Amino acid sequence: MKSFFDRWPVLLCAAAALCLVLTPAVSRAFRYRQAERQFLNGSYAQAGQDFAGLGSYRDAAEKAAECGYRLAQGLFHTGAYAAAQDLYESLGDYRAAPLRTAACAYLAAWTGGGTGPQTVKRLADSLDTEQSREELAAAEAYLLASAALARGETRQGIRSFQELGAFEDSPSRIGDCRAAAYDLALTCMHTRRFEEALAYFEDAARPEESADHEKYCRLRLAREENAVPEGIVTGERLIGTFGQSSLYYCPPAYIYVPGRLDAETRFLVYFAGGTGEPMLYMDSMYEYLWTYEPKSVLLFWESSGVTDIPGTCAQAIAVAEQTAAECGIGIHDLVLAGSSNGCYTALHAAAAFYSQDCLAARTVLTLDTGADWASPINLSSGERLTTARAGTDFYLFEQAADGLNIEAIYDLAASGNRVTAVYCANEDHNEMTRLAFSKGVFSWALEEGPPLDPDQYTLVPLTVGE
Repeated sequence: MKSFFDRWPVLLCAAAALCLVLTPAVSRAFRYRQAERQFLNGSYAQAGQDFAGLGSYRDAAEKAAECGYRLAQGLFHTGAYAAAQDLYESLGDYRAAPLRTAACAYLAAWTGGGTGPQTVKRLADSLDTEQSREELAAAEAYLLASAALARGETRQGIRSFQELGAFEDSPSRIGDCRAAAYDLALTCMHTRRFEEALAYFEDAARPEESADHEKYCRLRLAREENAVPEGIVTGERLIGTFGQSSLYYCPPAYIYVPGRLDAETRFLVYFAGGTGEPMLYMDSMYEYLWTYEPKSVLLFWESSGVTDIPGTCAQAIAVAEQTAAECGIGIHDLVLAGSSNGCYTALHAAAAFYSQDCLAARTVLTLDTGADWASPINLSSGERLTTARAGTDFYLFEQAADGLNIEAIYDLAASGNRVTAVYCANEDHNEMTRLAFSKGVFSWALEEGPPLDPDQYTLVPLTVGE
């Protein structure tokens, strides 16, 4: 019979083998307890990492998911919705993560007012409380409808909130969807996605507000079917650069295109003075471009166009629309301006853009209208009614003595147009134009700043019958 000492080598080997088997289990048990302590202390980030490192050991995977869920809740309650959304999304179907993801998607994207954000936050928190199946289903539908709204799926949002009836604030959320649809329609229209714009205008259900916009979209779609690229904004026509912006020459217009083009990009068309010969103050134009770095597309007509105003207006519309098409944007917030005789062309262009191009000019600037408005080429009564219907604002830069005492100005205001006299401290005819360039009047009209110089300009609204 072998003694203990004779069996020692064998026992030692067996013990060593047993240690190899038990050590990983003991180590994982120890790490699991460590992770649990981190969890109980609220250190969810560290606990989550520790549980995740344990792989399939016990319920470590579920505990890791719970850590992530609680971290996401913390982000949610501090308003870090985008970060919370990413974390909830990474948890897949764990608990209410999909619906909380939907809530975060809405809260991260929504910039409007209303009661929606508060309701979404409250319903998202209710998902982790005990409630009836019906209540849970309604909360789920509400949160999914809000997420659809955040994705721009306004039609789905409207339908879902309608189906929810009087649940929570669902009736008012339908209004949110329609308001969002209107804003999305404008964005699509301004970036030449005209079919999408029409669909959103339909969801918005504001026919009186959108009628002109819808006409504009349909007209663009019809024209683009037969459009032939003219190559206005091309390298062959490039004559100068201003940082990232470019200046092109397509007779009879100089065309400035800013370096950045998007849904916010605006348009200005300016007509110089004179009777037909080039009268654009080139030095003033260059000074203005260098000084103010406009963010809008600008068309500077080198002459007044008064020898053929209808033809000039038609050409201006064509060049503006072709330029917009090549830039990938739609025309909006249009400013029309003119100096001396070019003021007449700008005035007629306001009516022409609206009647021929379904585009309402937001603002018209006249810089000391030629012949003190005594020319026979003033607006007709029909054109004055057209600009009033378009809602155009007129700013007439004049000498202090000129106002409603001038028949053409009186008729313009009496036709329902919003007219403001801008009295200039420097009343020299040519200096009014040069100062408009040097003092950034065009950028003021485009709402890019700066404000009008109060030492040079005094604004006086002109109203009839008050």
